[in-house]
Amino acid sequence: MPVSEGSEDISLEEDVDRADGDRQSALGLWRYAFDYLKAAKILDENDPNHWSASSVTYQCTCQAIELGFKSYLRAKGDGVRALQRLGHSLVKCRRKATRVGLPPRTAPDMEAIRMIDRYYRAQEFRYIKTGMKHYPGIGELERACAVVLHDVADDVAAAMGSPELANTMKRKVSYTFGRTIG
Repeated sequence: MPVSEGSEDISLEEDVDRADGDRQSALGLWRYAFDYLKAAKILDENDPNHWSASSVTYQCTCQAIELGFKSYLRAKGDGVRALQRLGHSLVKCRRKATRVGLPPRTAPDMEAIRMIDRYYRAQEFRYIKTGMKHYPGIGELERACAVVLHDVADDVAAAMGSPELANTMKRKVSYTFGRTIG
């Protein structure tokens, strides 16, 4: 409901989006996604348990995927509230990003994201929940996320008014994750 302020009508949603705009810019979300993915890679490479990735590694990777899709949506004009309404569903974020122009993910990437989505949405990587689970390999998710970050870079950089920044963003992803981008 709009609040009257002098002769202007300002909705609460617009006001929140304006206040959070700088803090949650497309580039800011992309940078957080990249940092979470780097953290996941470091955790995975240094985990002495080589047969199963830790919940923290999965949490970081899923957080990176979520923020990667949301950086694209922010670049395409979604406000903070619209992103919040998506919640933490990787599948919802992927579907909406595809609807607004992100090329579809490969079948293996979509399957890995679909498999992990229910655990991430339920915050099972943050809070212990016992029982059998079936996750995709952490390498599959890390690669899927690296591809998302690479694929959204052009739009994120353009939204920030710096299209030349996209090449730097893509180089960072390729350098950090090697042959995963292609």
